[in-house]
Amino acid sequence: MSAKPFGKKEYKQILADMPEEFQPNLVLSIFWFLFDLSVILFLGGVYIWLDNLYYAPIYWLLQGSALWAMFMIGHDCGHGSFAKKKWINKLFGEISHGIIAIPFTPWAISHKKHHEYNGNVQKDESWVPYTLDHYKYLGDFSRKSLFHKVFFLSIFISKKLWLFVMPIYLTFNSAHYWCRGEFFKGTHFSTKSVLFKKEDYRDVIISIVTYVTFIAFCFWAIYQFGFISFISIYFIPLTIAHALLAGVTYLHHTDVKTPYYYDEDWDKYSAGFSTVDRDYGFIFNVWWHHITDCHVFHHLYYHIPHYRLKAGTAYLKASPLFPEHLYMFHEDTGALKTFRNFFHTRDNCLFVEKDPDNKIVYYKNDRERIMAVMKPVPEGKSDNQNDLKKAS
Repeated sequence: MSAKPFGKKEYKQILADMPEEFQPNLVLSIFWFLFDLSVILFLGGVYIWLDNLYYAPIYWLLQGSALWAMFMIGHDCGHGSFAKKKWINKLFGEISHGIIAIPFTPWAISHKKHHEYNGNVQKDESWVPYTLDHYKYLGDFSRKSLFHKVFFLSIFISKKLWLFVMPIYLTFNSAHYWCRGEFFKGTHFSTKSVLFKKEDYRDVIISIVTYVTFIAFCFWAIYQFGFISFISIYFIPLTIAHALLAGVTYLHHTDVKTPYYYDEDWDKYSAGFSTVDRDYGFIFNVWWHHITDCHVFHHLYYHIPHYRLKAGTAYLKASPLFPEHLYMFHEDTGALKTFRNFFHTRDNCLFVEKDPDNKIVYYKNDRERIMAVMKPVPEGKSDNQNDLKKAS
């Protein structure tokens, strides 16, 4: 396979040749928003009508999937691909992300940085690969058991509490700051966060107010309908939706074959391919708006709305400029096989390190080297080395 170059010139040429129909269509955008909202309301209505806990697990999974699909509407809004007018993107973004308890503008800002520096070990915003330096900090950082379980070796290695990775990420931005003891430096809930510039403050505050208003509505719902009903009808599906958001995104950006780059070797355009397309099967690919099997194209051309991702991926592959050697499509097909691969990925993608002979670096799983860099733990503190041995 010939290694075709892919840089700014090739990127812009493909963009220039892109069909006009790939641009946002407000009618289609609103249709898909209403479709996802209707599915959420329908599932909730049927579950309330059945009033039978035997159906609860099925409902939780279906409603969690529907809420995760609704996230994709706000995701388009955050990229400005829901509509051509900023205020429409802002309005529908606040609504769709309010439904799933995510502050729209703070998330959109950090997510934009993720796209801007995708594949950059030092500057990427989410699913940043650990280096051995991270483990030095972890070994020296006094943590109680809960904190250790949540953050050590990333939330997925712990095998526990990964369902709550999204609210933890939004609160602490653990990828960059938590393991260094800087608890709220990268939080999504304060204008003092390093994520935001002064010109962002107004929109950030609006999103935080929207978020707090939604939380207040949840307390009202608990008062009106009872705690158990709230947990069963909304909170458990929401938790599953957040877990799907975290798990699917993790698998997009983590694989033993995913290339990463240190800043001095990083190139925005070729690093746009530092992600993986995964096939979850026809139903889930369509329901989740093709962010699953068309993620590479989305990372390269994120201004294209979700209902054009399938056609966009086909267009990209058909281009004579397409760098086939950079493109990754995971062989496992279907939701069950893909999620099974999650555990293989979690156990084998532990850290990356600089390679003087190669600009591209890949994940390694050498646990002995991790333990070697972790400092001895003072008496009374969590023994991370023993925990690491147990995790392996």
